[in-house]
Amino acid sequence: MALLTSTGGKAAYPDTSWMKAKDALPTALILDERIATAGPEIVGDAPTLRIPIITADPEAEFYAEGEQIAESDAGFSEVVVSTRKIGMLNSLSNEAFSVPTGPSMLSDAIVAGMIGRADQALLLDPGTNGSPTGLSRISGATTTTAADIDTKGLQPILESIAAVTDLGANPTSLIMRHSAWARLQGLTATDGRPLIQPDVQNVTAPALFGVPVILSKFTPADTIIVNDASNIIASTSELAVARSDDALFAKDAVMLRATMRVGFGIVAPAKLGIIGLKPKA
Repeated sequence: MALLTSTGGKAAYPDTSWMKAKDALPTALILDERIATAGPEIVGDAPTLRIPIITADPEAEFYAEGEQIAESDAGFSEVVVSTRKIGMLNSLSNEAFSVPTGPSMLSDAIVAGMIGRADQALLLDPGTNGSPTGLSRISGATTTTAADIDTKGLQPILESIAAVTDLGANPTSLIMRHSAWARLQGLTATDGRPLIQPDVQNVTAPALFGVPVILSKFTPADTIIVNDASNIIASTSELAVARSDDALFAKDAVMLRATMRVGFGIVAPAKLGIIGLKPKA
């Protein structure tokens, strides 16, 4: 979806444009339903959101006819979603901005930059200065270290899926780098057959053990994240893009500022699986 347009040699663009994050940044991982559950929209500059959740389902029992039914209480708690503002500044000469392709190119740059920073925050950020902690760094996750896929094949991944499932998770994605996926694709059985069949490798939405594989360069090297979208609560504000014709007046250029607030929190860290692969021999 284009953030900017040009008409009649002049950019048609208001001083500030507000867009729903889902519309403006449709491929951002934080907005992917396989990775996170959408929380309330962030309004203003609140650094944290406190979102109520049910930690235990109410229990049903059998009763005789006419017998009084006892009240069943659900377990309630809350997830604290830490939020931070991400932003960027871009400039473009008035000449470039006025041609039909200028606004489109700048739109693409803004979208790519905002998506990249949000994806990095979700997967890799250390959680300093009040920012949320990336999934790969979550304390208390169910961790597998030095998983020897070269001799055990896909078994360590299956065991991690089983471990978090036993804890109540319902894995909805396996997140890894392209290099990790390529390494898995290269695994073979003792008879030389690939462990991951070519039809799985070639589809646009690959999966292992029925769990979608999502590829991102922001996943740590030799790491696979076993994730349950219901275990991650993510919120965003609207994306605001503001234009100034005055900031670079002397340079005859337009400056654009894009800002958005993002945040996420984890319900139960143990339901998140982190698999560290043993380095390839």
